[in-house]
Amino acid sequence: MVIYPIQGAEVNYTAILNLKGGEVQFNNIRGVLSPDLLTQDILSFYNDSAVKPISNLALNDASIEWASSLLLSIDDISNPDIFDINISWEQKLQQVEGLNYEGILFIDPSDITNYVRINEFFSFLKYLKHFQGEKYLSLNENELSALCDVSKKTPSELTNILQIPIIYHTSSEVVYYGSQFYKFKTKNIQSYKTFVGAGDVFNAAVVYMLLRKQKIDISLNFGIKCASYLIETGYYPELSKIDS
Repeated sequence: MVIYPIQGAEVNYTAILNLKGGEVQFNNIRGVLSPDLLTQDILSFYNDSAVKPISNLALNDASIEWASSLLLSIDDISNPDIFDINISWEQKLQQVEGLNYEGILFIDPSDITNYVRINEFFSFLKYLKHFQGEKYLSLNENELSALCDVSKKTPSELTNILQIPIIYHTSSEVVYYGSQFYKFKTKNIQSYKTFVGAGDVFNAAVVYMLLRKQKIDISLNFGIKCASYLIETGYYPELSKIDS
């Protein structure tokens, strides 16, 4: 893993995680992560990555603008509008409607239960139907409930509106809403070390398998195994110790 601080962002932990280029993470609601803090290096990392994540949106006030700038860069990394804080996120996404992208667009918004911009986030998600490529929306129990409340839709109706498959994960079950429907029980764990990071491990394991062209049901079950390993042992799983 390589960590690059973003100058001027003033967040506790801002990183590009190395996965053939990387994931952009931001994790502090008090921080400022404005599009004008983007650099060509960050845009290159995002564009070169096999995974194009949109993560932890609910933890930063300017996250929707930041994510829209990253998505705009997929079309043209030299577009000056990427860095412009005076251009709305809607205007940026309108420029790339119909965009075809390679890799996986993976959305993990963090806890949107009390997110003041949740209505804008829902509108942001609706724009993504115009992006042509593999995409997923990963939500826990509270996040899915909040999004269903805002949209006044059931999970199945929501995924049809957004045209994004929803991966719903809790400590007891994993449900996939998409062109196919899957529901899996998680492992019955009698004793545990930690639950911290289990959701991130689950998502990472699912993406790992999807990048290797595995079917979604196989990928979800592998995610359950990896998250269960962390919960039981307190250690992040190694591939050699997980039956894929």
